[in-house]
Amino acid sequence: MARGIVMLLVLTVAATVTQGALQHLIADNPEYPGMCADKKAGIFPMGATWFLEGCVRAHCSRSEGRMVITYASCSPFGLPPNCELVTDESLVYPGCCPKPKCS
Repeated sequence: MARGIVMLLVLTVAATVTQGALQHLIADNPEYPGMCADKKAGIFPMGATWFLEGCVRAHCSRSEGRMVITYASCSPFGLPPNCELVTDESLVYPGCCPKPKCS
């Protein structure tokens, strides 16, 4: 029974650690109508997805007549005392998000 509870706790922590945070940014640029202007990465067509440093995914879309970039990133939460977060920075979002490793 206790082992089942521990496994449930680990799975719950894994699910909450990798949940992403979303940020939406208006990305209109009169020089590039119908495209998203990302100050750090450049100009992207509607529907494009790209990845940024720091385990972030960006996506260009249109919402209410405006060009919008949606940024998705990792949102780590607290862990039990016997766990640590491990990351693989060679992967892109969401694979690069921290994951719990419990002993």
